[in-house]
Amino acid sequence: MNKPRFLWYSYDFANSFAGIVLIFYFPLILLERGGAEQWIGIASSAATALMLLFLPRLGHYADLSGKSRMVILAGTLVSVGTLCALSLVLTFGPDTFSTVIVALILYGVFYIGYESALTVYAGLLRRLGEDGQLAKISGFGYAMGQFGNVCGLLLTKALIGTGILFLGISGKPLGLLLGGLFALCATLPFIYSLPATLPNTLAPKAFSYVHMMRVVMADRKLLLFLLGTLLIFDTILTFQIYVASYLKVVFGFSETLVLMGGALGLFGGTIGALMSGYLVSKARSSNVVLILVCLLYTSCLFLVGLAHFDGSDPYMELCVLALSGISYGMVFSLGRSIYATLIPAEAQHEYFGIYTVFERMAAVVGPLVWVMVFVSFAEYGAVTQYRMSAISLGCIACLSCYLFYRFVKVSKDSTAPQNS
Repeated sequence: MNKPRFLWYSYDFANSFAGIVLIFYFPLILLERGGAEQWIGIASSAATALMLLFLPRLGHYADLSGKSRMVILAGTLVSVGTLCALSLVLTFGPDTFSTVIVALILYGVFYIGYESALTVYAGLLRRLGEDGQLAKISGFGYAMGQFGNVCGLLLTKALIGTGILFLGISGKPLGLLLGGLFALCATLPFIYSLPATLPNTLAPKAFSYVHMMRVVMADRKLLLFLLGTLLIFDTILTFQIYVASYLKVVFGFSETLVLMGGALGLFGGTIGALMSGYLVSKARSSNVVLILVCLLYTSCLFLVGLAHFDGSDPYMELCVLALSGISYGMVFSLGRSIYATLIPAEAQHEYFGIYTVFERMAAVVGPLVWVMVFVSFAEYGAVTQYRMSAISLGCIACLSCYLFYRFVKVSKDSTAPQNS
């Protein structure tokens, strides 16, 4: 296997350990401390607002200086450091509201470091192969990330399940510490395989956020793609937030079946990411495959919202969850590979800063729509509330498909030969 690609894949695998332990353990710890899940949303939104101003500028610096290695290392150290700090605060800090506030601040700082490193990491994609190979490379990297999620959860749960004590830390806070330490050790080979300074042809210039946004707004292809990406990511991430409750309330799933459904979704995401490169090579168009998989995910949302499955036989529901996993695995892997070809080769990090912000903003619109629909149908009972909320996400996904269709049409029009 190509060594630079293998090391790039290994970073996607390793840093997933840090992300998944925070996603899985932190909400549980927060609830045990008397907090509310909504507080995590507030911390996440605040971090996203800071990243909106910070990441494109950081990407511009990485492009201009060529110091991608330094930026990725710094972001990784920040994310791992905050995980270690969280484990200490949640273990040795007093059981007070102030401790919860400190933990939420550290949660936001984690994502700033985590996404900073990922932004520059994604900006290296185009250096790993020709444009026609990017879907396969991106898909394999995303699959390794999904595999890292599974390994991270299994490994940390197995270790903390033994009741071990490390540096006076045990239980869920130990899961945060172990995930961070493993991520640091496993990402270093990739980081130090990068040259201290990468060559770049970007002309020296001061960064202007206003100028960059004007460029994005003026480029119809890029704007349509970013908006379509925002909305499809929005529906995927929102449904992932509520899917466990949905399966219990609407389909009557037990805890075991909910875990099985989640595992099938992760497995499907891995398979979908691996399939994306193959399908693109057969269809000879990443854009067409992207629209098809978005339609597949949209269909899955309408199925879970409208279909009345036989509760005694969960196989159909589990099949739909597996299909949704396959489709979102393809969406995420195709998203960054297509985007890498749309933006200037000499400014990949800067433009991936914008991409990361749009990806993070996906956690804003969908949850807001879900809550509004859920509250609006309160008098019809919980099952109807959940179903109508899922259907509302399906409608957002339809709009995403339309935006991607417009993106493909504009792309064809811009490459069509002009009549003299």
